[in-house]
Amino acid sequence: MRIGKSLLLLAALSLAASGAAQAREGYIVRFAGASIHPTGDLRIDESAAVALGDGTTLEQTTRATVEADSAFGFCIDFERRYNDLFGLGLTIMWADHDLDATGSETARITDDATNAVLSETTESLTLPLGGVDMMPLLVGGNFHFGASEKVDLYAGPFVGLVTFGDLMFEDQRIGFRDDFAWGATLGMDVPFRNGKAAFSASARYMFADAESDEVEPQTLELDPLVVMFGLGYRF
Repeated sequence: MRIGKSLLLLAALSLAASGAAQAREGYIVRFAGASIHPTGDLRIDESAAVALGDGTTLEQTTRATVEADSAFGFCIDFERRYNDLFGLGLTIMWADHDLDATGSETARITDDATNAVLSETTESLTLPLGGVDMMPLLVGGNFHFGASEKVDLYAGPFVGLVTFGDLMFEDQRIGFRDDFAWGATLGMDVPFRNGKAAFSASARYMFADAESDEVEPQTLELDPLVVMFGLGYRF
């Protein structure tokens, strides 16, 4: 619901602006808060069987989903404007995401001779895993269109690198490998009276995964939707 409200606000501000004027070459720096909403997850389905030595076997099964919670972060965006239509941008972002695992664990004892189930118990699994820092560094082209005295709209693709901090879980350090990221941005700047400062907003969808650096790595698909609101200054 919060994602929908943010996107509706961004669309409403865009539609409210009209008129035409020439955009200026130069630079713009944007400082923004970022609401980051991961859309992917990690599914775990593991089973292990142990012979108990009395003619029975214990089978343990874990089925869980690991997800990163939505988080609030910060963003600095620097754009070099080459002409009315095109600019090249550099974005640095930071956020701290909490990871949670939910699912179930089942323990089943079976008779080796008949394969009959002698006992079975299932427990729900809800486990907070801790927090992980996410720090994207992104470069992209912004194509500006509909520039006016009231609003400057832009959109474009980007690529970059995402680095992650370590996860500390039960005194164990779990590291994550850097990941290549790519996606697209839709944004706008609404100048204030002096024309230098502006209200800035954007929506960015980014494809990025967090892969653990273990021998048998697990990959958490993040693929976040990033909605940013802040202030910009043109010079």
